[in-house]
Amino acid sequence: MKGYLSHDFPVEVPAAVIWDVYRGLQLGKLLNQLLRDVIGMVEVVYGDGGVGTILKFTFPPGTPGPSYMKEVFTKIDDEQRLKEGEIFEGGLKDVGFKVYRQNLQIIEKDAQSSIIRSRVEYEIDDELQELASLATTKPMETLNEAVGKYLEQNWDSSNNKSTVEYEIDDKLQELASLATTKPMETLNEADCQSLEVSAKPVWNAAFFGIVWTLWLGRNECTFNKKQCNADLLFDLAVCRIGFWCKSRWSDSLFSLSDFIRNPQLCRVITGISSRHLGWVKPVLGTLKFNAVVSGRGGYGVAGSGEVPAAVIWDVYRGLQLGKLFNQLLRDVIATVEVVYGDGGVGTILKFTFPPGTPGPSYMNEVFTRIDDEQRLKEGEIFEGGLKDVEFKVYRQSLQIIEKDAQSSIIRSTVEYEIDDELQELASLATTQPMETLNEAVGKYLKQNWDSSNNQ
Repeated sequence: MKGYLSHDFPVEVPAAVIWDVYRGLQLGKLLNQLLRDVIGMVEVVYGDGGVGTILKFTFPPGTPGPSYMKEVFTKIDDEQRLKEGEIFEGGLKDVGFKVYRQNLQIIEKDAQSSIIRSRVEYEIDDELQELASLATTKPMETLNEAVGKYLEQNWDSSNNKSTVEYEIDDKLQELASLATTKPMETLNEADCQSLEVSAKPVWNAAFFGIVWTLWLGRNECTFNKKQCNADLLFDLAVCRIGFWCKSRWSDSLFSLSDFIRNPQLCRVITGISSRHLGWVKPVLGTLKFNAVVSGRGGYGVAGSGEVPAAVIWDVYRGLQLGKLFNQLLRDVIATVEVVYGDGGVGTILKFTFPPGTPGPSYMNEVFTRIDDEQRLKEGEIFEGGLKDVEFKVYRQSLQIIEKDAQSSIIRSTVEYEIDDELQELASLATTQPMETLNEAVGKYLKQNWDSSNNQ
């Protein structure tokens, strides 16, 4: 059984202002600020607010059903102002729902008002259809009402009133009709409306962006014999300034495409929610500890694997590798379970370790990159495993490197970051599990792949 629910909530705030809040992580911060006792607490488990970000919602004590739920962002569409997420653990997933998706869309009514549309899509087995009544948009309605009221109180449309004062000689008074507020009205109605805005930071960034672009262009002409192209330099400068502004003032209410089309109309927020990433001088003796551990392990990994790279990549790219893990290495990893996804970027796997394994009993990994051209797959542990023993970052990658038409190398890499005072734990970082996996899968593929099929 499949179904959906939808609800519209009107807000007297421009769509661009609301979308800037709803698009990333600021919505979760407002939820913690405004609705902690009603909806609960939101925690960022993984990500920076883009697609693949994972949030954990912990419900208030006494809430019926599961005590938490985890959601992954699956789609963010700036053009449609649409954000989608799917519950993959806890919540209604734990009471029998096969699929439970939530999305929020900001729809512009006019220059000063919008509609926040909440939608829930779900799928449940027919024999459990009586549980379908649990599906609801009510939490999102409560959120939209609270955030809408907050934004209406903190955003004053009167900031957008435009005034022009002028003085002209009497003999030229026929020219007075040229005085107009139209350019400011156009600015106020643009998508780059903001709460407290200023163009000065953009112009400051423009100076450095133009100089840097000219410098790089001069180097290309001098050292690489490139032809100078003024139009290309202009476009590069505009793109560079736009990237810098969006990075430095990420709360600003314009997209990169807005900036490229009309940079003169764009302003940045300087008074309310702009963020400044400052540098603080570390104490004497502080050392930033970043490390990469690389290893080549497994059957054929060091050069004796007589299986083509394309065959190995076909196994390693998606979910087939996890199935082989369950088949070949249950004594090393008890089970590999697909928590969410179809094997692409954003897929989440849960590894459960055999009883008696030291340390945490499981770890959760999210696929962060799949590059078919380089045959490279990267994942980051965001829960359990070495993350629970104080590693700040723990990433794993596997790359299939072609030696010749009939043999390959499987390269395993671990990247980690840990606080300096815990650097003795760095010895726990290892490629050994991946080496064991590569050896077992390499042997399996060699036995089951007949090179004569390709001759």
